[in-house]
Amino acid sequence: MLSPTLIVIELGLKPPPVIETSWTAAIGAASAVVAIPNRTIASAPSASRRPRADTIPTMPAASAPFAALTGEAAPLGLTLSAEQIASCERYADLLIERNTSINLTAITLPADIAHKHFLDSWTAFAVRAWTGRECVIDIGSGAGFPGLALRLARPGLAVTLVESVGKKARFVQEACAALGITDVEVRNERAETVAQERRGRYDVGTARAVGTLGQVIEYLLPLLRVGGDAIAWKGRVSDEL
Repeated sequence: MLSPTLIVIELGLKPPPVIETSWTAAIGAASAVVAIPNRTIASAPSASRRPRADTIPTMPAASAPFAALTGEAAPLGLTLSAEQIASCERYADLLIERNTSINLTAITLPADIAHKHFLDSWTAFAVRAWTGRECVIDIGSGAGFPGLALRLARPGLAVTLVESVGKKARFVQEACAALGITDVEVRNERAETVAQERRGRYDVGTARAVGTLGQVIEYLLPLLRVGGDAIAWKGRVSDEL
């Protein structure tokens, strides 16, 4: 039986309140981290190129919302290149285009995609110490957030995206192909099925808008190695804690 300390921090412009409580569960040595879109984060401590070319191609200027991501992501510990920002915007364009025929997201304006999808996904980089070489599994990836967004920000991550809805899994595969990403694994399966094969293999497990905190923990913790972290985005978490 483990009794890790669960720390809840509300992020924002005002000084954050901190709530500490004890959470006892027989969950092995993996810890849980909860990152919330409204800037509430709960965390438990874990054990813790540019290509050469004869000429340099001209990068298209990013639109204002995506250009702003460079500075907005810096407090999260991210340094993003022009190429990475361009990939994010291309991804957003593809999402908007496909969303006209496939129900992928209710967030459809470029500025909202930049902030409510990309920047929100990247808050995961603020809740643990990352090496940039972690094996990450994202449960319920939907249109690829947060898993593919994390991979775009940190290309060294080995990412597995798990999405049980076929049309969404196919879109993520299409997005990876369009962005030239060949090393992201997409699994069109349920989390429970993947867990039978991949138990204890991942450094980080993520889940955004998947279910209750209890369900998220049940999905993610079996997939984590000893000392791994589960990160879940929650809009309201006080009752579930």
